[in-house]
Amino acid sequence: MPIYTKADPTRRFLAVLIDNLLATILSFLPVWGGIAAAGYILFRDGFDWPGMRRKSLGKQIMKLNLVRTASDTKPDLQTSIARNWMLALPPLVGMLPFLSPAWMFPLGVAVWLLEGLKVILNPQGLRFGDGWAKTQVIDSHHPGQAPHPEDHLTKKTLLEKQNQRTRLIR
Repeated sequence: MPIYTKADPTRRFLAVLIDNLLATILSFLPVWGGIAAAGYILFRDGFDWPGMRRKSLGKQIMKLNLVRTASDTKPDLQTSIARNWMLALPPLVGMLPFLSPAWMFPLGVAVWLLEGLKVILNPQGLRFGDGWAKTQVIDSHHPGQAPHPEDHLTKKTLLEKQNQRTRLIR
């Protein structure tokens, strides 16, 4: 498994804020707001729609990429679900009729604190979701780590780029 450089934690935090702001706005939609918010959080890293490029809005704005560390494939919806299921729980809990929506906030804070601490303490910046999905968030602007931000990264393309740069330096 290749070792990637840890993405800048500040930029990751800002990306999460952007994504959570969007999810919060979606949560205010009548009737389906919680489902829309949870759906965005759950699937945000797997859509290959124009403009999404298999990374969330926050990752795009903060110039971060998501790579799969265990296979030579692009992140997909299954990867996104494996990576983000725990983060999608709070908006869904807020919709349960037998629980007060007030439970959504403390549950969300607990989940985000656990994941955030894991990112800070882990040498590669991996959170629990990254471990489950075998992914890692990296800076797309870091030399030797990523091709043009429009490109989808796979382990193979990333390693090829690194090998090309190594040959050029010699």
